[in-house]
This record gives sequence, C-alpha cells and structure tokens, in this order.
Amino acid sequence: MRRSYSIHVIAKLITALLVGAFIVVGIYLTEELVGLLRLIGEAQAAVSTLWYMLALIAPNILDVAMPLATLIAMYRILLEAREQRELVVLAASSVGAQHFLRLLAIGACISASLTLAVSGFLEPSTRHEYRSKVFELFHASVSGGLPAEKIFHFGTNTVINRAKDRADGIHRLFLVEQVPGNPDRVITAERSLLAGPDPAGDYSLHIRDFLLHTIPEDQGPEDQGPDDQREGMFDTMRTWEANRLVYQVALSRFLNFPPRRRFIEEWSTPELLNFDPPGRQTDAHLREAAVRIVRGLLCFLAPVLAVFALALTWQRTQIVTLPVACGQILFIDFIVQHVISKVPAFSILSVVLSAVAVCFLIMLGWVAAWVISGHASFIKPQLED
Repeated sequence: MRRSYSIHVIAKLITALLVGAFIVVGIYLTEELVGLLRLIGEAQAAVSTLWYMLALIAPNILDVAMPLATLIAMYRILLEAREQRELVVLAASSVGAQHFLRLLAIGACISASLTLAVSGFLEPSTRHEYRSKVFELFHASVSGGLPAEKIFHFGTNTVINRAKDRADGIHRLFLVEQVPGNPDRVITAERSLLAGPDPAGDYSLHIRDFLLHTIPEDQGPEDQGPDDQREGMFDTMRTWEANRLVYQVALSRFLNFPPRRRFIEEWSTPELLNFDPPGRQTDAHLREAAVRIVRGLLCFLAPVLAVFALALTWQRTQIVTLPVACGQILFIDFIVQHVISKVPAFSILSVVLSAVAVCFLIMLGWVAAWVISGHASFIKPQLED
C-alpha cells in the first residue's frame, strides 16, 4: 500500500508540474504573440509557421517556469493532502508525515533534471533555430527585391520601394545615400535584386537601370528659401544615367546571419564550461553557465518553500501564501544573478562556489522543513470552518 500511495503521489505531482509549467509558458507566449503575428503577416507565411515559432520560443522561459511550477504543484498537493487528512493518517501510521518530503524530493530531482536539460541543451538550439527562422522569413520577403511601400534603413542608406502596379513614369526604387564628408546621393532605379549571402553572411542589393543624382554640399536645399527649395534642389543635382551597370550596396546591417558562436545564449552548458571545444570561454560564458546551474538547483528549494507556505496557510492567509512563496523564488533568483554579475573575475571555481552556496541554503531549508513537517499546523487541516 505504501508503494502504491507513493506512485500515486508522484503521478499527481508530475501532472501538476506539467500543468503549472504550461500555464507559465502560456502567459509568456501570449506576450510574444503580437510580435510574431506582425512578423508572420509581413512575410505572408502559413499559420503553421506561427505555431512552429511559438514552440521554438517556449523553452526560453522554462528555466524560470520550472522552479515556479514545481513550487505551485507541490504546494497544491500538500494542501490537498492536509485538508483531506491524508497527512494525519500518515502521521498516525508507521509511515510518518515526513514520508511526503521524500516524495517531494523525488519530484524536485525530476524538475531539476528537466530544467538543466532544457536550459543547457534544448533552449540554446531552439534560440538558434528561431533566429534562423526569422532570418528565413525576412529573406523570403525581400528575395525578389525589397517589399513595396516600405522604408528600410541600413547603414547610411534609406530605401523606399514603390508598388509594381504604379504606371506614372517614376522609377520604382528610391534610395538616399548619406555619407559624412561626401555629397548626398539619390538613386532611382527600375530593377533591384538581393544577392548573397557571401562567406561573411552579408547580402548585397544590386540595382539595375538606375539614375544617380548628386547633391553638392554647398548648394543643398537648406541654403535656399522656402519658396524655391524644392525647385532649387533638383536644379543643382548632377545626374548620371547608367542602364547597364550595377550599383552594389552592402546590407550587413540590413540582412546578416552571424554564426551561432557569436551569441552566448546559443551555447550549450558543456560549451560554456569549456568542455567542448576547449579554450574559448570567457567570464561572460561562465556567468551564463552559473546562472543556468543555479536555476536548476532552485527546483530543490521549491519543496522547502511549499512546506513553509503550507504551515502558514490558514483561512485568513490562504490568498497570499502561494504568491509570496513564488515571489521568494524570483527574489532568490534575482539576488543570485546580481551577485554573479558583480564578481570581478569569474572562473570555473566561481561556478562551483555559486552552486555550493545555493546547495548550502537548500540544505538548511530542508532541515527546517523536516522540523516543520512534524508540527500540527503542517498536519492538521486549517481551512475548515
């Protein structure tokens, strides 16, 4: 019977953990949905692409969501067991109410393992895939030229592309090039093509059948009156027509897909810790690894806070105990990240010491939880009228 009861509690705990994580992730995805809808709409992509990109960004919040979901799941199970007098039965039997803590420890191990796996391996790969998908959508929208009726800024250039159905004799592409120390240039063209990427990951805009207009610095429109400003500007332009040449503009700021190793958040935890490949980590890499490890360890602190919250849950306090416990998880996470960011020179030893400090805090909490689990406020129902 003891074994079947333990399996029953673990199953309920895992179910509640998944539901809690789903709720936290759902709130995060709702906040990100507006930006994704705008991106999907501009690229005119399928609805399936939206679901795929939502799935890619979901792991970004899981390292924070898992400790919170673990705390919520354990608190709810403990509260249900107490109010249904299951803890009273356990305390009166040879099993003891402390048996529940052992089951919570198993749940914490499962949650911590999932958190470390997600933040250390799944999240870095999905971040890279998401960045690749965004680039793919953007590239698809401009691969045949720039989208119509939109303004793009890249480097010192501004580009406006007119709609294809306009037949007013005016060139479709309008490009303004402003280089400090040189005269401003305006380029109008009929055809444009996006070429690349080159080995550096950059794209180029090739413009054909264009007119290039140069505005001398000493005769710009700002030197003329309001009435003749527009006319004078075009009078002082020097125009060069070239129907067969190609004008190439570097678009490194407009379209660029840097390699994965430029972004620390896309490194796996073994790579951050210099396990693979060797000799490339910096302080920033080790700090990122320390934050991931500490967030995984916070899952072991969730049962402790759940026990404290349960012992303080009465009729008048049941509304605030769980939110306060969740706030403590977030506060501890904030303090640990702040301390890690303030360490002058971070090393592998600093990562180990950060993990040891959090483990020591967790051990003290478990000792206190073990003591509290034998108290009447933890075992006897407190919400009955």
